[in-house]
Amino acid sequence: MNLDKKPDSYESALEKAWESLDSLNPVELAKKSGASFDSEKKEFTLIFLNDEFHIKPSNRTVIGSKGQEARPFISVLLLHYLVYAKEIGLEGKLISFRELSGGDVYYNAFQRRAILPITNAFGSNCEALRAAGGRIHAEESDHGDISVKIKVFPRIPVTVILWEGDDEIPPSSNMLFDASIRELLPTEDVAVIGGFVASTLIKNIKMDQVE
Repeated sequence: MNLDKKPDSYESALEKAWESLDSLNPVELAKKSGASFDSEKKEFTLIFLNDEFHIKPSNRTVIGSKGQEARPFISVLLLHYLVYAKEIGLEGKLISFRELSGGDVYYNAFQRRAILPITNAFGSNCEALRAAGGRIHAEESDHGDISVKIKVFPRIPVTVILWEGDDEIPPSSNMLFDASIRELLPTEDVAVIGGFVASTLIKNIKMDQVE
């Protein structure tokens, strides 16, 4: 598992994902994943972090809400979410990245990609995290000094937790997942989600600073 893929390494992953998608029943996949499928247009519509993507197996493209083609790593992630979809509910138990298959071995990479950027960007600023989460319709939850639950995919929420720290203990953060994610995506894809959630929250705090 490589958590720091180069862009060209996604080509084979994309090819395999499209092949897997082609072999499955699209109506069943839509039901399992929470996506929708237009039988006339032959395309899926899938919400990812409040952005709408149109997945078109006929010409193997993934198009965002502004008409732009999705970046390869996002396309792979969206296709994998569809391919691995299972019609299961949330377990209601939060787990860390370490508790995923192989997660302990690759935790340092995940920490660099997802957790440390959040700690560095938000520090002790709980209100900034609340505002950044609000921009993507996150729900506030009751962990740490502040936490926000973000619906990344229809069946995959992610909880970001911030502890403000004090004079003796520096600020810290964590990112937790509902235990059902172990049935829905490979660990490598969960790492990609973590990095994307972190970058999205950081982008939103910068938007607040500009405004």
